Amino acid sequence: MDYLYLAIIALLVIINIEQRIKHDGVLKIDISNPNKEVYRFEVNEIDKLKNKKRITLKVDTSFVASQENQTM
Repeated sequence: MDYLYLAIIALLVIINIEQRIKHDGVLKIDISNPNKEVYRFEVNEIDKLKNKKRITLKVDTSFVASQENQTM
């Protein structure tokens, strides 16, 4: 039973740390058309990305692109 409490505490700590990580931008997944997968990157500070080997993105799966903003 002690291991269960330890596992729950560890999980809460990991979730808390993950939420505090500074993300470099957002990956938006368009869900308006189930037949076509459309992804959009929004980067916070693009000038700082050239010095990085890895970036961290938040994922937004509730994004719905309006028809007027689509160019394809």
